[in-house]
Amino acid sequence: MTELALLILGVVAGIFSGMFGIGGGIVIVPVLATLFGFVLEDARAISLAALLLPVALLACIAYYRAGKLKIRIAGLVALGLVTGSLIGAQIALGIPTRTLQLIYSAFLLWTGWRFIEPRKWWAAYRATSPSEPVILEQRQDAPAPLLLA
Repeated sequence: MTELALLILGVVAGIFSGMFGIGGGIVIVPVLATLFGFVLEDARAISLAALLLPVALLACIAYYRAGKLKIRIAGLVALGLVTGSLIGAQIALGIPTRTLQLIYSAFLLWTGWRFIEPRKWWAAYRATSPSEPVILEQRQDAPAPLLLA
């Protein structure tokens, strides 16, 4: 993991934040988890510190006490956010509303697609016989096991 890559993540997240009013849950957390290999707890803590330190101060303190907050990394991402959010706001103000909606829709679809991990589902489906249901790993926040018939 390089400092430059973390700064770039902050810039990109800032651009999307300025364009769409979104925060770390959509951009920073997934990127830190998928591209940088952080566990979700660490990624959430870093995102909170980078984006909303004054607002989420108590949550940041809790993550810090739990050993999940990486202050230096959160600071690097925050530096990029400052620049990126200004760029994103200027882009959003300079393009037609419909174009902005299409860009944002495509971004959300891509993000959703990445979160459902269809390759894992398909691999699990192909690995079993058609008569047996496939039970995927149950996430802690999922109410029931995910099934494929």
